[in-house]
Amino acid sequence: MHRTTFLGKLGHGTHITSTIIGYSYYGEHIRGVAPKVKIIPVKVLNTYESLDGKVYGTDLMVAAGINYIADLAESEDIKIVISLSLGDTEPSQSIKDAINHAIKNGVIVVAAAGNNGKPMGWPADPDTWFLYWPGAYPEVICVGSSGWGMGVDEDGYPKYPGTGEWKPWPQIPQAWWHQDVAENITDEISYISFFSSREYVNPAFPYEDVKLDVVAPGSWILGPYPYPGNSGYRHIPWWAQGSPWNPNAPPPNYWYCGGTSMATPHVSGVVALMLEKDPTLTQKDVEDILKNTSTPLPTAMLESPFAFNYVRWPCGGIYPFCWAADATGAGIIQADEAIATIPTP
Repeated sequence: MHRTTFLGKLGHGTHITSTIIGYSYYGEHIRGVAPKVKIIPVKVLNTYESLDGKVYGTDLMVAAGINYIADLAESEDIKIVISLSLGDTEPSQSIKDAINHAIKNGVIVVAAAGNNGKPMGWPADPDTWFLYWPGAYPEVICVGSSGWGMGVDEDGYPKYPGTGEWKPWPQIPQAWWHQDVAENITDEISYISFFSSREYVNPAFPYEDVKLDVVAPGSWILGPYPYPGNSGYRHIPWWAQGSPWNPNAPPPNYWYCGGTSMATPHVSGVVALMLEKDPTLTQKDVEDILKNTSTPLPTAMLESPFAFNYVRWPCGGIYPFCWAADATGAGIIQADEAIATIPTP
C-alpha cells in the first residue's frame, strides 16, 4: 500500500480533467486542451477513510485500471489516452506489464514525472530528485512541469512576477488576472518548476532505465477543486507560498494548483488532438513528434533579477531558481507544431 498525495479523493482528478475538457468560471467557458474528448474515469486510488486525508493505492490496483483500459481499447477498437497523474518511488513489474499491454493494444500512455525536485542549493542530495514511476519508464511519455514568467500591462508592455503595482512578491502581476494574454509577446521567459523531478533514477534501483520526455504548464493552474463540506478555497494551495492573485478571489471550490499532475493533462490533451488527426499513431510515433516539436529550454539560472527566480521556504531560506538539462527533457510542448507535423491520412 502506497501513500501517493495529500490532495484527497475528489478534487485532484476533477482539477486535472478540467484542463483537458475545460470548465465554467464566473459564467465564462474556459476551453480545455481537447474539449471534445470523452473522459473515462477509472478509480485506482482511495483515501480508505484515512484520518490524514491522503490517497492510497496498491500496484495491483493501478495495474488493474490500466489493463481495463487496454482491454477496452481492443474490444471496442478505439484509441484511448491514459493520463496518469500519480506515481511512486519504486518501480512495479505489474504496472510495467500493464503499460506494455496497453501500448500493444494501441493505447497512448502519458504520466507525471513526480514532484521530487528542489531549488538549487537546497541542502539535499540531488539523487533524491529522481523521477517517479510509472512516468520514469522509457516506454511512457513522461511529463515535467514548467511555468511562464511574463505578463503584460494594460498597454501591452511586459510585466514580471513581483513587479505589479499592488501585488507584493511573489505574486503574479495584476495584468494576468481574468483576461487573455497578448499574442505579440516576443520575450517570453519560461522556467522549470522547482518541484519538477529531474531525470535521475532512485539510487535504490540503479538498474532501471528512466527518461524525462517533455515539460508542460504545471505552475499556477486554475481549475475546479470540489471539497465537500467546505465553502471553497479562495487562495492558492499552502505550498505555493502566496495569497490570492486578485481581490476578486475565485469562486468557491476553485484552486490554483501546481505539480506535474497539472502538467500531465496538458500533454494528454494534445495527444488526443494528435490521434484525432491520425488514429494510427503509435506510442513511439506520438512521443517522437512531441519531442521533435518541443521548444528547448536553456539550462542555467535565469538572468532576470525578478522574484520568480527564487523560491522562499517557510524556514526562511531563499534559493536560486535554476536547472540543468536533466530537468527539461526535449523542452516545452508545442501543440500547434505537433499537430501540424502529422500528415492527414
